[in-house]
Amino acid sequence: MGKLRLIAGLILALFLVGFAVAEDAPAVVWEINLKDTISFIYSVDETSDGGYILTGIEGSNDVLVKLDSDGKVEWDKDFGGISEGRSVQQTSDGGYILTGFGGWLIKTDSNGDEEWSEDYGSFNIYSVDETSDGGFILAGSEGALIKTDELGDLSWEKDFDAIDIHWVEQASDGGYILAGFVGPLGSWDGLLIKTDSDGDKEWSRILDGYGNDLFYAVDPTSDGGYIAGGFTGSNGTDFWLVKTDFDGVGEWIKTFGGSGREEARYVQETSDGGYILAGYTTSSKSGYVGWLVKTDSSGNEEWSQTYGSSGSNLIYSAQQTSDGGFILAGGYNFWVVKLVQDDDEDDDGVLNEHDKCPGTVLPDEPGKLTLFFHYSDIDGDGIFETEGKPKLINGIWTRTIKDSQFTLEKTYGCSCTQILELKPDELESNEEPFYGCTYDTMMKFIRQNGWAKKLF
Repeated sequence: MGKLRLIAGLILALFLVGFAVAEDAPAVVWEINLKDTISFIYSVDETSDGGYILTGIEGSNDVLVKLDSDGKVEWDKDFGGISEGRSVQQTSDGGYILTGFGGWLIKTDSNGDEEWSEDYGSFNIYSVDETSDGGFILAGSEGALIKTDELGDLSWEKDFDAIDIHWVEQASDGGYILAGFVGPLGSWDGLLIKTDSDGDKEWSRILDGYGNDLFYAVDPTSDGGYIAGGFTGSNGTDFWLVKTDFDGVGEWIKTFGGSGREEARYVQETSDGGYILAGYTTSSKSGYVGWLVKTDSSGNEEWSQTYGSSGSNLIYSAQQTSDGGFILAGGYNFWVVKLVQDDDEDDDGVLNEHDKCPGTVLPDEPGKLTLFFHYSDIDGDGIFETEGKPKLINGIWTRTIKDSQFTLEKTYGCSCTQILELKPDELESNEEPFYGCTYDTMMKFIRQNGWAKKLF
């Protein structure tokens, strides 16, 4: 096994952050608590309809919860007798695959109804990924790596010298990249393993600092290498971000933390070539709060932001969403947060009445449709919230929501507006036309142009 020793002040680059509201941090669009549905969330995945799928635990049972794009519960499923869902993913057929404690794997349809389930033993499965052949790769405790076909039948099984493998993902070459840890309590070392498509080890790397070091996640990067995230005990307990090349050779190592405890549970390469680390910290407030760190492609911090205030808002799962924002989820407060990377002019982390207009654009000719987006925090909770659907009021499409109002008008002027142009060949006739555009056609066009997740 290859081994890297982190030498404080030489290889280890330490960044102590102030946990203030970051200038470029994304703003909260909505934030929900699912305490009546789920008691702890371990995994979230954006779905093809712009919503989200969650898994976790309620009582002693695994729970699967589907949210729409506004964070409203569409349905939830309780798989009695199966405990603690740890990983969920939407599958290529529109259904879902989930797994967790007890060595089980469940496949559902798009409505969350079980299609089949399998039990592979008494160990815990922490991670699942659909593979290019339609099957699934699973990883978990005792160094277990399991490959199945599309119906869950066992293809092969491997055991590696590891305490736990917390993450597995198929690599670009058809093999698999694994992240976890080895060693006894008090001297854990971060572990990365790369296998071929048959699960045979090609290389492994132990990253050894001082104290406990652990990887919770790893993501293949666009340059062919890998980015791994977790925590290190080399200077207290801090976020740990490690970049390697395709062969697992270390390129750089960064840590992020303050005077308390920080653990990163998720890492991902972002659309701009940088990285996000998501987890929790005790350095900014009493108790645990969620913490999101964004870096550039070299691991240098661009911004960081804490989310939540209850003292137990731990981020256990996160993802950059297709609109460029982020979805965060965790416990103990059964907590889901949607972020969007724009329009937070006063940098307080929320969209509200204090924010300036997101940009005024005048149409080059009269008669085009203008989308008015009025910010206000009517209920005084400091968060921009949305609910309901647009209605045609006095000839104008109006969406009255809890904290603000959208209107679509045929207008020449703009004030706190953004412009939506609808071309004649993209419109459809209807019994209730709105300047030649029905609500359904308008919504379709808005979604196609990336507006749906931000506004509707």
